Amino acid sequence: MVKLICSDCNGVLDHVDHDYSKFGYYIAKESNSEILDNIQKILWDNKYLVKSWMKNEISYEDVNLLISSKTNITKEFYNEILIQSIKNFEWNWELINLYQKYRQQGIKVIMTTDNTDIFSKITIPYYNFNKYFDKIINSADIKLLKGEDNYLFFDNISKEFKLSPNEILIIDDNKIIIEETKNIGYKTYLYNMETYKNFEKWFKDNNE
Repeated sequence: MVKLICSDCNGVLDHVDHDYSKFGYYIAKESNSEILDNIQKILWDNKYLVKSWMKNEISYEDVNLLISSKTNITKEFYNEILIQSIKNFEWNWELINLYQKYRQQGIKVIMTTDNTDIFSKITIPYYNFNKYFDKIINSADIKLLKGEDNYLFFDNISKEFKLSPNEILIIDDNKIIIEETKNIGYKTYLYNMETYKNFEKWFKDNNE
């Protein structure tokens, strides 16, 4: 019986189709193709830099200062379009609203996300996400990514809520996370374009 749901953010609560052409970080009216190409090369193609950002070893202002130094556009400009892009996000409200139904049934729902400092500073308060989730755990706030230290991220949740792994459902679009957490005893659901329509029925069938 599931007593707690750990819901991923990116790929589940947003960008289920993984199409980042319409909205996403730095995608705003002020962003032209050259700016986006530069950000792609400087930031998103640098896995170490992104990982450091998601562990809060560097801040979004540090990131934008680096981009600025390589593009001769001010850091303030990148700060502005980053914040504006966040305010233009499209969310999977169908799933978020479904979570509210589960919460009414006594099931805890936590947002678990490998994310950045700007997510906690801007995204969460702007969309009032604390209203929709019992807790939000952002890797940048705890300086720990989901997959590190044999999934200590989820082990800490298990201990905090005094639940065994088989009472916790992990919903994620990352196949590795799903496979490896399943192997250590968690219930899992791989959420993507092929499976998202089946989730509500699957949950009902597997939680009675």
